[in-house]
Amino acid sequence: MTKDSRVYLVQILERIERIIQYTATGRNTFFSDPLIQDAVIRNFRFLFLQFSRRLIRSKRSLPAMKKQANKRK
Repeated sequence: MTKDSRVYLVQILERIERIIQYTATGRNTFFSDPLIQDAVIRNFRFLFLQFSRRLIRSKRSLPAMKKQANKRK
């Protein structure tokens, strides 16, 4: 695993932990407090963007990976 991948995973875990922390008080508190809603939505947005970027990078590198695999055969 590359250093970049580790940093990426640490950031994702931190965001998930924040979401868990912000929503620990329950559903009613979440829906009655716009600050908590904004914080949770912002963290979900961050996760979505990170996953989207990773997916795009993976798709771009797929042809090169296929070529490498074919060379090994």
